[in-house]
Amino acid sequence: SLMDMFGITINLISMFGLIMVLGMLVDDSIIVAEQYYQNIEKGLKPKDASKKAAYETLAPVTATIITTMVAFSALFFMEGIMGKFLWPVPAVVIIALFASWIECFFILPGHLADFAAKVKNIEKDNWYKPLLNFYEKSVRFALKHAWKTIGLFVTAFILSIITIKTMRFELFPSDDITKAQVNIKGPVGTPFDVVRGELLKIEEVIFDVVREDELEGVQTITGFQKFKGGRSKTGTHYGSIALELTMQDLRERSTNDILALIAEKSQKVIDPKFAFNLEKFKNGPPTGKPINIELYGDDLDELETLAQEIKSDLKDFEGVLSSELDYEEGKKQIIVKIDEDEARRLGVTNLQVAKELRASFEGLEATTIKKSDEDVEIIVRLKEESRKTEETLSRIEIKNQQGRNVKLSQIATLSEEQGAFVIRRLNRKRTIAVIGEVDIKKTTSAAINKKLAPYLDKKLKGLHHITYRLAGENEDTKESLEGFKKGLIASVFIIFIILVVLFSSLAQPIIIMSAIPFGLIGVVISFKVLGLAIGFMALMGMLGLVGVVINDSIVLVTFINRTLQLEGEGVESIIKASVSRFRAVILTTFTTVAGLLPVAHAPGGDPFLKPMATSFAYGLLFSSLITLILVPSIFKVVEDFKNKFNKKPVLE
Repeated sequence: SLMDMFGITINLISMFGLIMVLGMLVDDSIIVAEQYYQNIEKGLKPKDASKKAAYETLAPVTATIITTMVAFSALFFMEGIMGKFLWPVPAVVIIALFASWIECFFILPGHLADFAAKVKNIEKDNWYKPLLNFYEKSVRFALKHAWKTIGLFVTAFILSIITIKTMRFELFPSDDITKAQVNIKGPVGTPFDVVRGELLKIEEVIFDVVREDELEGVQTITGFQKFKGGRSKTGTHYGSIALELTMQDLRERSTNDILALIAEKSQKVIDPKFAFNLEKFKNGPPTGKPINIELYGDDLDELETLAQEIKSDLKDFEGVLSSELDYEEGKKQIIVKIDEDEARRLGVTNLQVAKELRASFEGLEATTIKKSDEDVEIIVRLKEESRKTEETLSRIEIKNQQGRNVKLSQIATLSEEQGAFVIRRLNRKRTIAVIGEVDIKKTTSAAINKKLAPYLDKKLKGLHHITYRLAGENEDTKESLEGFKKGLIASVFIIFIILVVLFSSLAQPIIIMSAIPFGLIGVVISFKVLGLAIGFMALMGMLGLVGVVINDSIVLVTFINRTLQLEGEGVESIIKASVSRFRAVILTTFTTVAGLLPVAHAPGGDPFLKPMATSFAYGLLFSSLITLILVPSIFKVVEDFKNKFNKKPVLE
């Protein structure tokens, strides 16, 4: 059922939240443990070292946890289906981070003092000493050329912004899906056997295109169609074939390659009167079609003509797998067009005509009679034989205001027209939609909708009584991103206030937060090299990345401030503080990346989680450079600017 499916989704998203918070939990523990290790190296006793480590890291770690909570709480304010779908992420992250804070300052110090009391001589067997020396030389060089270092990062960031605009954007991954459905729709009233015959043709195409090792099975249903999200349609003119493919790692061809071949060959063999549509069951929350053009107007015939033209033109757009109209013609109907001038002259109103027609065919309750204990209604209407012929309409008479009978043929003309099976409306306007699927190897929903906007503006030029809207996945994407942007802006503002309170400064929060955008560089490089599309889950990975970048930057800036106070203002103090944080940053990076890479690259893994793990893991690798090189460089530039403003010497 739909609720069962939604329950499974909630569990998957909860797992996603746990994976995201993994790096941050390890990060906090490593910061405290590494500070304890440094205190032991200075000769302190285990208990004193653990107490001092907890005290020294309490403020920065608490700030990092609070700021990360605030960053993720923005997801609570997302609207629509995405808000309902993603609420477990901030819930799980906030609960886990709070538990981590308790563990870091009430449990971990005791464990460190009891079980990590003995430490070997670092001078004799420190495996990372050469790496530490290399970093010290690197940060020294970066601080010597601080402006050039910042300029290099800014250039890389600008290039990444330019690059990301050329990359594919897909709301949720669809290349590794295994389930799809072929839908056909004939004219209303098409016999059951005719629809089944067309489905059998498509079945032959499927068995011809899909190899035995690629196909789990197919299910052919005539007279019924079920869509993602629980919607369904019934009628003899409907038909569908649900197919399930094997897992992506068990076959050479991608799902999209297979479905593109099925769509191409199926449309060649079925009757042109039948509408063909292919629906892919993507991971994630239920979203609309990749192509969904909704046309609004008053004239149904004009809307249908325009929709048919657009459907035909969609064939010229590269990457369109299939398209159809979300409109069906119904049975033929007789339209009674009243000559209002003549009707008023003869004393007949439109309401009288409508009531007489309804009474003649539907019937009118004349009286009720008692039969046993029940009241039986007596309905008066035309005989069944009369109701089946059109000649009856011309003989119907309506009593006018003077009590005289006026024949319907005197005041109205009759015409036979094709009726609509269903008429949809929005804001009192009749609506017809053109919907379709795309081949993501060639294009994406965002790219195709970007091309459709100018095409539709040109197509509807001069038709002021007809408007359009690009709905479906395009609308879902915009709604999701707008909600994400609003929440993120609010979170950034709150985080800034928290940092101002922590550092009692306006400059240092800017230093920390200026490192956030640069995390995008590593994400863009990795997605470009791996040929992946940027999607919503990749953005969620970036949000987790922001938490780690802020965490490391807050702790680094805190220790730089402390070193400057204890050992005097100078570049050497910045270098010493940065070197002291090197081990913690490296351990945080490699433990988190090691945990995420299997999720990102393991064969048969969940395609829903892969974009998140990829953006988080590779973004974090690059973010280590930001923390270790860029943040100290920005700190020096800001301090030099403050010293010049206060007429003090720059840091040397």
